[in-house]
Amino acid sequence: MPHHRTKCLILYLNYLLLSVGLDFYFYITSACNIAIIAFRFDVSFIASWNIPSALVWKPGTLTIFGRTYFDFLHFFYCSSDFALRSYLYLFIHALVAGPASLIFGEHKIRVFYSVRIFLGLISTITETVLVVALSRRYGKRLACYVLAMLCLSSGCFFASTSFLPSSFSMYAVTLSSGLFLLEKYAAAVSVAAAGVILGWPFSILVFLPVTVYSLIRGPFGRVFLSGFLTSVSLLVLSFLADYHCYGRLTFSVFNLLKYNVLGGGESHLYGTEGPSFYFRNGFNNFNFAFILALLFLGVVPFARKKYAPDLLIVVSPVYIWLAFMSLQAHKEER
Repeated sequence: MPHHRTKCLILYLNYLLLSVGLDFYFYITSACNIAIIAFRFDVSFIASWNIPSALVWKPGTLTIFGRTYFDFLHFFYCSSDFALRSYLYLFIHALVAGPASLIFGEHKIRVFYSVRIFLGLISTITETVLVVALSRRYGKRLACYVLAMLCLSSGCFFASTSFLPSSFSMYAVTLSSGLFLLEKYAAAVSVAAAGVILGWPFSILVFLPVTVYSLIRGPFGRVFLSGFLTSVSLLVLSFLADYHCYGRLTFSVFNLLKYNVLGGGESHLYGTEGPSFYFRNGFNNFNFAFILALLFLGVVPFARKKYAPDLLIVVSPVYIWLAFMSLQAHKEER
């Protein structure tokens, strides 16, 4: 029994050490990323990738400070004419920005820093879970390789502290994958539901493999009930938040899908790209890790049994995403 306690303590200390190391890395990431945003924030959004974050921050500022901007209704993302984004996503960040606004007063940039550092911390926690899960399941060597790739990925660097629903979905995908590898199937499905509803509805494609196999592997009733209750609760809260902020009965998740997929809007007006866009974008953001991910499908038949099918389930969203999203005319850097 004492030996078991000692072993558990050592595992906990290793987990804590890894978490602290990742915290430090993402603290530096957050500081550098914030410096970039703060510099370009006043230069009329020179870089196109700053625009979506700014569009979310504007209504977020309205939520936090209770002020109306003259151009607020002209913003596409949270315009009441379209109601494409749920205000519930903003309210979650207000839990951090609200106290920060009490501390910093009218210094909104400092509140912005606080939110982004908080987002970096969330990203750190989710990636820590994934790396620890890989270490326990497949060994420390593979976990170290993944950690190194995460640290050297420019895509994760920028997305980790971006105030965007798609970044929230990234946190959920990372955490859900880690929980799946740890055989926490009910929690993995609940996190997946949160990523789709609170984050980006299109990310449901990415969550499908983990969700389906969690239902197969785990106690079906428990896993299904966990995902169902999480989905219903968040949908109700989202509906109430949108009704309060938009001033009418609307469902933002359906509105977004209708606008982009069902032909209810003109998403192609905001730019179109060819089928190779996400391949070029993937290499730009993940470098050779992206190529290795594409090659993994061909390596699986020759890999040891312990790497399949679980690791393939975690990697498979790459292929699903490329296959579906490359067919869409309108593309963005996700």
